[in-house]
Order: sequence, then structure tokens, then C-alpha cells
Amino acid sequence: MSSKGQKSLQQQTDHIDSLKNQNRALLDALDLVVSIDQVHSMVDLEQDKKNILIAGANQLMRVNQFIIGGFYFGEQSFANNTPEYYFPESAPLELMNEVEKVLTVQMRQWLSKQKRVVHLPALTSKKLFMVYPLATRINHFGFFVGIIEEEHVSVNEISNSLLRLIFNNISNLLEKREIVLNLIRHKDHLQELVSERTEALELQAKDLRAAKERAEEQTEILNAQAKELIAAREAALEGSRLKSAFVANMSHEIRTPMNGVIGMAELLSDTELDNEQRKYLDTIVNSGNLLLNIINDILDFSKIEAGKLTLENVPFDIEPMIEETISILSQRAHVKGLEIISSIGSLVPQTILGDQVRLRQVITNLLSNAVKFTHHGEVVLSVDVISSMEDFVQIRFSITDTGVGISIENQKKLFQPFTQADNSTTRKYGGTGLGLVISQTLVHLMGGEIDLTSSPDVGTTFSFVLKFKKVNSFKVDPVPSFYGRNIRLLVVDDNITHRETLKNYLEANAIQVSSAGNGIDALFMMQTEVEKKRPFDVVLIDENMPGLSGDELIRRIRQSTDFSSVKIVLMKTMLKSEHSTDQNERNNLNIGVALLLKPIRRKELLSQIQMLVGSPGVQLKKSVTNDHSIHHENNPDVTGHLLVVEDNEVNQEVVLKMLNKLGYSADIANNGVEALEKIAGNTYALVLMDCQMPVMDGFEATKNIRLLPAPISTITIIALTANAVKENVVECFEAGMNDYISKPLTLKSLEQILTKWIPPNDSKNGEHEAHTKPMFVDQDPIVNVHIMEELKMLGEGESGDWLNTVIKMYINNSREILNQMQSAILQCNTELINQHAHKLRGSSSNIGAVRINALTEILEQPIKPNGFIEAQKVYDRLVKEFAITQHHLEAGYLHEG
Repeated sequence: MSSKGQKSLQQQTDHIDSLKNQNRALLDALDLVVSIDQVHSMVDLEQDKKNILIAGANQLMRVNQFIIGGFYFGEQSFANNTPEYYFPESAPLELMNEVEKVLTVQMRQWLSKQKRVVHLPALTSKKLFMVYPLATRINHFGFFVGIIEEEHVSVNEISNSLLRLIFNNISNLLEKREIVLNLIRHKDHLQELVSERTEALELQAKDLRAAKERAEEQTEILNAQAKELIAAREAALEGSRLKSAFVANMSHEIRTPMNGVIGMAELLSDTELDNEQRKYLDTIVNSGNLLLNIINDILDFSKIEAGKLTLENVPFDIEPMIEETISILSQRAHVKGLEIISSIGSLVPQTILGDQVRLRQVITNLLSNAVKFTHHGEVVLSVDVISSMEDFVQIRFSITDTGVGISIENQKKLFQPFTQADNSTTRKYGGTGLGLVISQTLVHLMGGEIDLTSSPDVGTTFSFVLKFKKVNSFKVDPVPSFYGRNIRLLVVDDNITHRETLKNYLEANAIQVSSAGNGIDALFMMQTEVEKKRPFDVVLIDENMPGLSGDELIRRIRQSTDFSSVKIVLMKTMLKSEHSTDQNERNNLNIGVALLLKPIRRKELLSQIQMLVGSPGVQLKKSVTNDHSIHHENNPDVTGHLLVVEDNEVNQEVVLKMLNKLGYSADIANNGVEALEKIAGNTYALVLMDCQMPVMDGFEATKNIRLLPAPISTITIIALTANAVKENVVECFEAGMNDYISKPLTLKSLEQILTKWIPPNDSKNGEHEAHTKPMFVDQDPIVNVHIMEELKMLGEGESGDWLNTVIKMYINNSREILNQMQSAILQCNTELINQHAHKLRGSSSNIGAVRINALTEILEQPIKPNGFIEAQKVYDRLVKEFAITQHHLEAGYLHEG
């Protein structure tokens, strides 16, 4: 055979071998595909990963003639020293050792970075290690390691592709397994969460059921408590009502006998008494008033506890309220030798909006305590503005004393009910201990707080700040102005606080003020100013000074011709002085001296100075009076017959006597039934109706009267009530009463209420005849001798010197009336001036004091708004005539022995 033929045969043989190889490759590929399907069918994605890989290795070994095959699983573990082996159990041990020798740590680290099939030679035989990565685009799971003979290494592209396909499928299978396992784990986790949540919800539901049960139990408890609270509230309201009723009843029970005590004491004071009897009577009156104050404190405290204490909001003038409050307590202070002073700042507005009554109560309580606990020195009430806005003003009220003081420990106890600084204080000074509690509560209600500073044996200051709304007042302030008049005044007073207060008042009105602390310094200053040709126009002198007294200073001023032009104002207290042998000399000395009663009021002070430095005195008309009529107790200006409905015999006696003194007559009814009977058969101008009586009380009686036919049903009914609580007053009006008056009655309060509701007698026609009555001439007799003779005759047969007693009583009473009249003139109070003048004219007519009778008749008439200066001039003439009359009576008719 030729070489060519041989070559052709060889080519055909090679081609046949190639076809066989291809056929074998195709068969292998088919077997591989079947094995892949077998692997997939064998794999349970939930079973252990090792079983899956070993099953896959067994199939690959069968397909590709691997001697041994298995997996190093896990990317990190493959590169480390402790790989995870997944080889069949039948793998020869020597080959396993061979694998470990070939796949060193460094080799594993290098292989982990390869992305293809790598063939590695074995160390001891003609074998190859085929390493193929198991990876997807997401995960790298590890490597397949198979050991084959060198001649069995396939170069067939189909076989290689199928192997890559198998490995890729195994990788995908592993990835799916991981996904399935993750889903299973997630499912299990969700189931756990659901179980936990279900358990939690069941627990919550259980807790909610338990909470519901507890809530239902709590609701039952709350309902029971609510019922208890409603019952407690009703019991508290009933207790409050019973307490109010108890307080009202106790008030009535206490005030009813107090009405008899104080009323009878007042009536007794109008009778002739000797000094010892007068002293006893003063003790009765003071004790009665003290008891009445205690009752009022308890009533106020009861209102506070019941929450029924309310405030008013009305306009009032603050300065007169302050000065009147000081004046009320001045007698107590002066008896103890204390100075009591009010100092009102120039910026304090005239009119403010607030509760005047409660503010006065607080100030009175604090001032009363200050006077009570002070034995020497002074008590000062200061009123100052601390801030002022367009519509509002903040005012500080301070009460400072030089008393016993209070320790810091005891200061903590002061504002507790029924408590004073300590038990010894309570025993020594008395009192309920309610005053400060009530004051603190009232100040709280008014928007303030009481502050306290005190030092033992030095003194105490109580102060509080309140905010008030300003009121646009259209009143004309009667205080005169001294601007441009160059008036020079000297204040002589040993009390520095009083000097400074007066100086502030005067300098605020453009008066040039100097001051001296004693009479010697005052005389020196007056002499010095005379030598400088600028003498003082007015000297304001305190009556009570150590060393040189006020009277002695006046005497020395009068003795010097250098001081003849100076006007003198004497400041004196309202204490009733003993009638010593030199009283006449003092009265004569003080003729022409203007008097100011302490505590000094600003307007009175300035008005007095205005009158002293004003125009010359008025000229009195000259004529004669023939009025010798004797003054009767009954008031001719009133008329009417009254009905008094009262079950208490003492009160009946008191009211009848008071009515008789005021010029009224009255019938008595012991209860409401008798009142109805008397009203049906008589005509009365007014009914005074007690509220609490047996058989039929005043409320029921009033309601029955209002049901009677007119005009009886329209009769004026005034309640006589011992209850000071608001509810009782409201009950009076609801029953149909027109007004009320609180017990204990006084002449003044009774007169005011009757004047308000009973019209005056119209029998006195025309305007006051005194305007046309002539006055006396200086040559007319001082005393009408005919009247004096009649008085002598009246005294015949009486034990003792009756005429002496009458004359002394007239002089003493007249002096007191003149002091009160001066105060009324300074206050520009027409009503008080008329009352004092009427009273003095009555007694002067009875005694036959002709000139005094004529002058008082002028002052008894209504005074025009601009007529107070003229009234002061008439008063000054009246004081001179009284001194003359007193001397005449004592010299001509008063006999000693």
C-alpha cells in the first residue's frame, strides 16, 4: 500500500476515532445531563448541606472518571487552616492525605482568588488535581476537588461546558438552598414573632380584662366615695348652716343683754353723778364696749371660716377715713401718755375705689394692738404711695410703735387663731387673739400681705401694700393754698415724729416752717427772728411738753411785747382735765388762742392757719334778745307716736327712755301677735320690731302686717336685730322690713334711723327765725338775773347747794361742747356745728347766759359753703364771751362750803 493510501487510511482512522470521541463525549454529556437531573431529584433543599455535596460528588465521579472527588466548602474556611471536607466515605485515606499536602494554606489562598478550572499535579503519582470554583454572582460557596488520571483529562469543550454547567447548577442549588433555608428561618422567625405577639396579645388581653375588673372595682369604690362626699358635703353644709344659726343665736343672746347694759349706761351718763359714780359708769361702758368688740371679732372669724366674708368696691376718701380712725383711738393713747400720729403722703390720691369698712377694720385692729402693747413713746400710722399708674395706685400702710416688741420665735405664732405672742401676754393684755387673723385674711382678700418687723423692747412695725383704682373726684378740696404769701410758722413739740409730720404738711402748702423741741428753744428762736425783723406769723404749740409746758410757753409769749403780733395755736388732747383751782387762770390765759385737738388733721390745721392769717374779725350786729325760754329735753322738730315690739323688759325700758329723750312717745308690744292687735287699732308713725320673740317673731309679724289693707300695710318697720350676720339682714328685707338697726342701741344710732324715716314736724314754718333775731350789745347783762332767781327758788328745800351743782355742771359741759364745736368747724361739718350750738344754746337759755345764747343761735343755723370762716369768727367771739360768763357766774353765784 502506498504511503498515500496509508495516509488516507490513517486519516479515516483518525476521523473514526474523532467521531468515536465525539460520540463518547455526547454520551458523556447526555449522562451528565441525566446526572444533573438525578442530582436535582435527589436534593432536598431542607436537608443537610453535607449530604447534598457528597451526593453531587458521587455523581461527578461516576460521570468523569474521577478517582476521588469532594468539596472544600466555604470561602473563608477554604483559605484558612481548617477547611471543611465533604468527601465520600469510600475515598482512600492516602489520597485524602495527598489532597491535604497539595492544598496547602498558601495554595488555598491563591485558589480562592481564581474564577476558572485549575489543574494541579499530584506530588507522588501521575495524577492531576482538578479544582473548580462553586460560585454565583452573589455567593462563593467553596471549591470542588477531583483527582483523575492524566490520560483521562478531557479536552472536549462539550465536556468542559457540561462540567461548568453542573458546577454552576450545584452553586445555584446551594444558593437556592440558602434562600429556602433563609425563607424557612424567616418563616420560623415570623412564626416565633407571631407566637410571641400572640402570647403578648393574650397577656395584654388578660391584663386588660384584669384592668377592666380593677376599673370596675375602682368605679364602685369611687361611686361609694362620691356618695360619701355628697353626704359629707351635705353634712358640712348642714353643719355650716347650724354653725351660722348658732352664731346668730349666740349673737342675739349676747347682744340682747348687752343692749340693756350699754343702753342703760348711756342713759345713766346723762344724769347727775359724782366723780366716783362717773368712774364706775366709765368702767361699765368700757367693759361693755370691750365685750362687744370681742363678739364682733368672733362673728367676723365665723364668716371667714364659712367663706362668707365678702368685700365691697365703692369710692371713698382715704384721708378723712385715716384721720377718723386715728381719732377714735386717740383717747386710749392719750390716757397712757402716748402720741398717736397719722402721716399721709402728699401723693396719696383723694378718692380711691375699695372697701372702706374692711380697710378701716384692719387699720383699727393694728392700731389698737399698737396702743395696747405700747407704754411710752408713740404710735404712728404712715400712708404713702409706692407706685402710681394712670388708673391705679399702690399704697403702703405702716403702723409703727415703740412698744414691747415681739421676739422672732413669737412672731411665728401671731397669725394663728386665738393666739397672742405668748400665754403671759394673753393673761396680761387680754383679747381674743383673732384680730391679726382677721386682719391678715382681709388684707389677703384685698390682694396684699401683712409684713412684720419687730425687736423686743424697741418696737414693732406692721405694714401692708394694697392696690386701688383711682377715682376721678369732682369734689373741691377745701384746703387753702399759701403760695406767694410768705407765711412763717414755728412748730413747738417735744415729739420729733409729730414735728416732722406737721412740717411736711405745712411745707407742702408753701408755708415756711421752723421747729423747736422745747419751750426754751422756741423762745430763743422767736426772739432771734424778731431781732432779724422777720418774726413768726404763727406759733404751733403742743400742750404737754416736759420742762416748759404749752401753757407756760403761752404765758411767756403773752408777757413779751416783742411777740404781740404772733398768732398762737395750742395743740391739746381730748382728755377731760381735772378742774383745779387754777383752771380759771388757764382759761383766761388761752383766750384768743386757737385750739387744735390731737391727733391733728391736715385740713383742720391748714384751715386754722388760714383763719389766723386771714382778714380781721367780723363785726357782730348790736341788738337785744328777750329769749329767756327754758330748753326742754324733747325735740320740737320731730313728731309721731311709735310702736316698740320687744319681749325683753330691760330693752323695753331702754328704748322707751331713749325715745323720750329724742322727743317721741311709744307703745309697747311684747310679741308679734300683740303688735298686730295694736297696729289694727292705732295709728303709728313707725314700728321698731325685734326679730326674735316668743309666740310670733318679728319676721312673721312683718309678713302679716304687709298682708293687711292699706294704709296699715305700708307702715315703716325698722328691725331691731342682735344678729350682725349678712343672712339675718337679708332675711329682714325679705320679710318686708324697711331698714334695720343693730343692738346694742345708742342714742345716736337710734336718732339717725328715726331721722331717716320720720319726716320733721312741719309746724315750724319759714326759714330759721334766728336770722332775723337781733344780737346783744356789749352793755347788755351777761346773765339774766330773773332766771337766776328762779333757779335759786327751784333749789330751795333740796339737800346740798343745788345751784352750785347746776353752775359747775353748766361750765364743765359747755367747755366740752366748745371743744367739739371747734372740731366740727375745722371739719366744715354743718350738721355737727348746728347740733353743738343747739345743745349749748339750750343749756345757756336755762342758766340765763344771754350773750352765749345769742351767739349760739347764729351757729345753730345752716351754714353756706363759703361761710365757715365767718362761723369761726363767731366761735372765737363765743369763746371770749364764755370766759366772761364763767367768771361772772363763779364770782356772783358760786359759793364754796
